[in-house]
Amino acid sequence: MLLNTAEGNGKRQSRSRAKFFDDARGSATECAACLDATVAKGLSSADRMHEGKQLLLRIVSMLTKLVDMFSSSDRVKECPASYATDRMIEYEDEREDEYDFKMGGT
Repeated sequence: MLLNTAEGNGKRQSRSRAKFFDDARGSATECAACLDATVAKGLSSADRMHEGKQLLLRIVSMLTKLVDMFSSSDRVKECPASYATDRMIEYEDEREDEYDFKMGGT
């Protein structure tokens, strides 16, 4: 985990950095699985592993944000859209009625 993060920070290309951060994230989840295994085998208690699991959760969250940040150029994004409010729709309906009246419609 540590070495993949360090190697990712040494890369200049975003895609390459994202790959190493993603590998580090995978290693962190493997570490969490190891903690679970020690509890399942009865080698340690869940209470004793709780702090380590919480730390790993924070690490995975940070690595996820780094992966997203450095792989964003490869992703398709949707631009934020402004949605019509009820008042805007009413206004458009009024304008259509006005147009129909001027054109001799109903």
